[in-house]
Amino acid sequence: MNERIRFVNLFKNHVAHNAQEVAPYLRGAGRGQQQVVLEGNRLVLTCLAGGSWPLQYRWTFNNINVTDWAPQYRLALPSLKRTDAGLYQCMVRNRMGAVIHRKTEVQVAFLGTFSAEEQRKTVIQGRPAIISLPPLASFPRPLVTWYKDGHKIIPNNQMLRWLILRSRETEPDGAWRLVVFVVTALMMLFMKFIDPICIAPRVPGPISL
Repeated sequence: MNERIRFVNLFKNHVAHNAQEVAPYLRGAGRGQQQVVLEGNRLVLTCLAGGSWPLQYRWTFNNINVTDWAPQYRLALPSLKRTDAGLYQCMVRNRMGAVIHRKTEVQVAFLGTFSAEEQRKTVIQGRPAIISLPPLASFPRPLVTWYKDGHKIIPNNQMLRWLILRSRETEPDGAWRLVVFVVTALMMLFMKFIDPICIAPRVPGPISL
């Protein structure tokens, strides 16, 4: 009889203990977000959750597990690469259940390399000359600024990928320089220069630039 009473009491204590435990839940809105991070920078993703301890976390990248279950709620990427761009997601569990956080999209901002050699072209005097931006890979889309002899030119379109000199009879000679930079969250991330584009003195007939 005493053994039966002891068993019933243990069962009641077990039920009462479980009734006090809480399944994991996400703190805050639990919404996914989008982050744009400069290539080479450190990125730390967090998975804030509540619930009865111990809580365990697991991270996925593009639906592939990148960590095992562990008590660490942060995922650190010490030096972000372009291949790190994608969808990240965490899952939280304890003895009472599990919950999945919404995915976070990570985008890597970068400015690729291009040829910085001097450009020279031949145009007929009096006709427009078009100076083009070399092929350039970047994210987000770069802003372009043109300079002539050290002075900034303000075009009608800041995304301009070429500069048109309307008439070689009226445009002065000189060296043109191009500045390309990527801007994200109102901060300049990159800046690169293209070597001067030299325009030769005007002569009758075809000229070089």
